[in-house]
Amino acid sequence: MAQTTLQTAWINRPIRTLLAQLVTAFTALNTMLTELYPRVLEVTATTGGGTTGLITAGYNYVTVTSDSADKQISLPAATTVGQEIRILVGTTACELISAVAADKVNEVVVGATNELALTAEALYTCTCTKAGFWIVTGETKLGARIAALVPDAL
Repeated sequence: MAQTTLQTAWINRPIRTLLAQLVTAFTALNTMLTELYPRVLEVTATTGGGTTGLITAGYNYVTVTSDSADKQISLPAATTVGQEIRILVGTTACELISAVAADKVNEVVVGATNELALTAEALYTCTCTKAGFWIVTGETKLGARIAALVPDAL
């Protein structure tokens, strides 16, 4: 006897529910593992922030080497809401831009026309709040909060 569409839907429903629950569980596990075992990336600031200055998507802790405060590093596209990237700047400051010219850092477009100065030996937290938007906060090497961070002209 052939199954009706209703019977097939009813039989497959528990499987779909189970799969959805498994996806949710794996997502939660991935989040926990990322917090326990951060994906660390080392970048070197460059003129224009490309190549070795590009922060690859998926990394959540970045150490920066720079030989000039005028060189840049680039954030990846701001697409995953809630994504956080921590950036530890070495002994020489640098500038932060975005790989996507239209993305904003602290409500200012960065990449094509503006950049955010990152001070030496400071720790910055970049949080994607919605597509195309990052909020960046910073702490000095003594743990003090850095005042409002506002990108300025290139």
